[in-house]
Amino acid sequence: MAGICLIAVLLALFSQWYHHHQSSRSLAHFGPDAAMLILRAKKVELLRLQAPPELRAKKRQNVRELTILGQRRQIAGRREISTAQGLIHARTSLCQDSSFRWDQKPSDCQPQWNFALQFSQGKSMTTLAFALNCQLAAHVEQSTLISIEPIAQGMADFVKSLPAK
Repeated sequence: MAGICLIAVLLALFSQWYHHHQSSRSLAHFGPDAAMLILRAKKVELLRLQAPPELRAKKRQNVRELTILGQRRQIAGRREISTAQGLIHARTSLCQDSSFRWDQKPSDCQPQWNFALQFSQGKSMTTLAFALNCQLAAHVEQSTLISIEPIAQGMADFVKSLPAK
């Protein structure tokens, strides 16, 4: 009986070590608080983004905007997707090191920030904006940029699979 308990403890320790090493760079990139929100926030919203209002028309009252690495984008639509099919997979992939190209050098690609995922719980919030044309994600609150080349198609498919509202 003691042998079985020892094996169970060793397997549990190995599991913790393994999962930590699968996400250590992601955790460092986003920070522990943001990573926890990405994985476990009760509320997740999809934000549809478009060109800032002054490029399309005169600025109107109550226009909500998001600034992504110095670029202003208008929030054209917002909807809660907390229970959306596939969200758990998207959340998990956003916290796994293998989902990113850590050594990718900046390219000449001009990001078109089309959507963002906003994770919130209570007064805590973190936002990831996506430019799938360049296979990039930006952590809005920290103004950091990262290549999502390994998961870009999966993120595009996930957003397309969400029911229209």
